[in-house]
Amino acid sequence: MAIGDWGLFMGDPEKEIQFLLPENSEGFDFLELELHGKLLECIDEKGGYTQIRYKSLVFSVRAKEFLIMPKPIKSYGEVTHIHSLSQGKKIEVEITDITWDWARQRIDYSISVDGRKKNKRYIGEDFIDS
Repeated sequence: MAIGDWGLFMGDPEKEIQFLLPENSEGFDFLELELHGKLLECIDEKGGYTQIRYKSLVFSVRAKEFLIMPKPIKSYGEVTHIHSLSQGKKIEVEITDITWDWARQRIDYSISVDGRKKNKRYIGEDFIDS
């Protein structure tokens, strides 16, 4: 495992995760955060622990609980474009979530358009500027 790798947290969040609280974490319920299936970025390694990032949140987990996966072509919060069939034009979207689809063995992306989250999942080939 190396800094910059992406992967999945495979442990029990109630037992095996240490939250490194960001300044804006007041009132945030970390037990409500569902990390399983979400792709997370490895940002540091120290003493058998891996620091992982999910959006703006940073966690420290045991290295053995982090499964390396393919690196996504887009990142959380990144602005990109898709071709909208209904509108017949290129539209700007923001990446809101990145997950691993075990059944299809691929990365899925959730997006928002003008701040409104879309229910459809997208894959890398759906983005025009990939």
